[in-house]
Amino acid sequence: RFLDRRRLKAACEPKDMMRYLLYDMATTLAAPAGAIWLAARSRHRPLLRRFSPLATPRGARPLWLQACSVGELMAIKPLLEALRARWPDMPFLLTTSTVSGRRWADSANLPASLAYFPFDHAAVVSRFLRLAQPRALVLLETELWPNVVRLSRRAQVPVVLLSARLSDKHLARYHRFQSVLRPVFAGLTAVGAQNEEYARRFAAMGVAPSALRVTGNIKFDGVRTEGRDELRHRVLAENGYPPDARVLRVG
Repeated sequence: RFLDRRRLKAACEPKDMMRYLLYDMATTLAAPAGAIWLAARSRHRPLLRRFSPLATPRGARPLWLQACSVGELMAIKPLLEALRARWPDMPFLLTTSTVSGRRWADSANLPASLAYFPFDHAAVVSRFLRLAQPRALVLLETELWPNVVRLSRRAQVPVVLLSARLSDKHLARYHRFQSVLRPVFAGLTAVGAQNEEYARRFAAMGVAPSALRVTGNIKFDGVRTEGRDELRHRVLAENGYPPDARVLRVG
């Protein structure tokens, strides 16, 4: 029930379509300038692939996970490994939005196919969805992109936001563009908020109460609280503490 696909069948209202049309006009105008800027900088040139990202072969029906950069990728790695352990036969597609994130993912031996996250233009996102044919999309924290959510919903792809947060800064910004973003929030199939306050904020922005849960911060799930005994004993000895002294790990 939490991922009820019937909720995805409702079409956007005409006023919402007009807002998306204006948004697409803005991204269409911005795309050439952005592509030129990326092409002129060798460090960022790989991001040109976000305009035509590769995806898994047609028919693979992967679970699509998006992690913006290195921090989010490190947080999502334990989740990805847990999903792989639970569903070993399911294909996974992991996308990222930055060059540093892609380099980290390439070297991390993750159990997933890798691709760049598509630029949020209707034509780019539509092509990506057509090629990847994901069975669901998992976003992290504040990765809300109007066309990605809208077109995934149109393609009957559930969209889940995990470790969701709405800081004061983001909330103020979203309120300024609420007329455009409210359909995006309403299009989310499920939201796992970091705390009760964030859950209330997501509800105020249009997420259905039945789609909200408080699930905590996924970044804490991958924190190691146990160190190697020999390392701990050496550090304690070097600082004049007995081997059975209590240790508080920070960071």
